[in-house]
Amino acid sequence: MIDTGQSANTRQEVADHGRRECWEKHREGTLHYAAWYGDESRRMKMFKVVTDNYEIPCLD
Repeated sequence: MIDTGQSANTRQEVADHGRRECWEKHREGTLHYAAWYGDESRRMKMFKVVTDNYEIPCLD
């Protein structure tokens, strides 16, 4: 995992992301993304779980 975030529109967020250069620097092979869908409150809770438990090099 090289980055994480939350957005109401995942496809648009990935396409226009400002940290793409960091992704390219840290990737090994093809870049993939996964989405976990929920309302904003649930997305923020999941974001906290991920950021509290993983070292993520491209996270602001």
